Amino acid sequence: MIISIDGTPVLTIPASQETTLKDAVNEDILVEEITKWLAQAIDNHYEAYFDNLKRMWDAQLVINGVTSVPIDKGGYLALVISQENYKDKKERDLEEQV
Repeated sequence: MIISIDGTPVLTIPASQETTLKDAVNEDILVEEITKWLAQAIDNHYEAYFDNLKRMWDAQLVINGVTSVPIDKGGYLALVISQENYKDKKERDLEEQV
């Protein structure tokens, strides 16, 4: 079984695992269940990554002179990435290589 996102294979479940899963989960809803598991894993990572971003940026926003911060996550993220000194992970990794 191959799990894809936007047509790109991201996970291959070996036949033995697929058989075991089908023993525990009705085959008719297996894909739906795997989708739920993946969504839960992504949500957990998102929450942890957002908490880390917020810890890093709460003080930085004050230093940047920001006086009003949105309470919703989407607004907070939009504010952070609009900062001139914001760098995503790829940019930070490239800086470390220099």
